[in-house]
Amino acid sequence: MDVLLGVAALVVLISVPTLLGLIYLELRQRRMFGPRSIITNERANNDTAAIAMSLQAELERLRSDVHGILTAVSSNMEQVREEIASREPVSIPAPIAQPLSEPPRIDSDRSAAIVDLYSALSRLDVAFLAVTRPVLLPGEAFDGGDDLPTEALRWESWNDVGAAAYHFAEVFSERRIRLDPPTRDHLNGTIGSIRRCLTERLYPLLSDFDGSIGEQNRLAAAEVVGSLAIDIQDARIVLEHASGPERIIRAPE
Repeated sequence: MDVLLGVAALVVLISVPTLLGLIYLELRQRRMFGPRSIITNERANNDTAAIAMSLQAELERLRSDVHGILTAVSSNMEQVREEIASREPVSIPAPIAQPLSEPPRIDSDRSAAIVDLYSALSRLDVAFLAVTRPVLLPGEAFDGGDDLPTEALRWESWNDVGAAAYHFAEVFSERRIRLDPPTRDHLNGTIGSIRRCLTERLYPLLSDFDGSIGEQNRLAAAEVVGSLAIDIQDARIVLEHASGPERIIRAPE
């Protein structure tokens, strides 16, 4: 609609100056605009009248053309208005705001700490089974009972277990700052329990030489060994749980 109005205005603006220019040139050619006065003889008057009539006819033709253009523009504007009014309004649904979320990721430092702790715990588990259940393969579950082998009743046989337990506690001490609080607190209690089982309960019951201890001490040693197996298995479950998908955390904002 604005384009059509602009075209009409442009036509008018171009036509009127052009027509006036033609009139000026025609009069100049006929010596009507010059240093001398207008010719007053009869022939000059006849020429002027002819020019005036020609200009009048040209103006009428131009007026008619402009009127036709304006009428066409007005008709087109009415047609466009009617088409717009007849159209059904188009409703554009508002965009649904999606919450900005950052994809979850595993904390690399915590993940590395869990891997190191799990490796140290596996070393402890292998040393423990080698003494208490030498027929089992590493990773197999400890089976309860009081049938400990004779080697398990000798203090020297537990050297590797003690060294592995110390290594596990050392790794935990270095990596504990990387763990989440529940895992850290749980492992802290488990390591304390392992230490008490070895130093306060088991070692005083063992023999320094041939493993010959009294029946009461043997049963007490079997009970302590069962407690150690529970502690090791409990620490394994805690670390496996800490490294699972449910422990995925988001990157700090």
